[in-house]
Amino acid sequence: MEDLVHLKVALLVFDDLRSWLAPGQGASASSETYAELQARILAIVDERLYEGEPWQACSADVALEITRAAWAISGHSQMAVPDRLIQCTRQRFDSTISGQAAQSVQIWESVQEDLTNRAIRHAQIFNDMTPLAIADAQHQWQQLQERKPCLRPLAEVEDISRRVAHLAILHWKIWANLVYLKDGEEGFPELESLSNDSRGQE
Repeated sequence: MEDLVHLKVALLVFDDLRSWLAPGQGASASSETYAELQARILAIVDERLYEGEPWQACSADVALEITRAAWAISGHSQMAVPDRLIQCTRQRFDSTISGQAAQSVQIWESVQEDLTNRAIRHAQIFNDMTPLAIADAQHQWQQLQERKPCLRPLAEVEDISRRVAHLAILHWKIWANLVYLKDGEEGFPELESLSNDSRGQE
């Protein structure tokens, strides 16, 4: 989840910087540009995984990568990236991932809402399947993900939501009658209620 949210922050900072450097280029870059930038950022973070807070520890390097990418795609690749611009990018990135900026809260809430809605939908599907069928479906999903060409698997809400739903349904199937359901109760009415609530919010 941290990788997912902080990558969204990095791309937001990248888009804002690129728009400022080249206002006439449009609102977004190509999907390949985003994928390459995310892969390079994750490679930087992976080098600091054992330093407690890897994103904070490597924020200077991440900011440099964001700035270089925005600088190059804006048509300034023949000139050196100004140090002041790198510093401004780092300040913006640091303030957002630390939760000091309002956009940080918005990104977290957006990801959590998306994750909740997707997990509910997958739980509804998994609830009608046997544990073996769920495992087969998840195995097929992972195989499809592994075929995607990328330097490092990128965090995805869809993958996380499927795992959450898988764990929740297996837990329910094992413990429902022993712990949660009273005598005479049946089914999983909470799923239908949650699904209706989530649709009402969309």
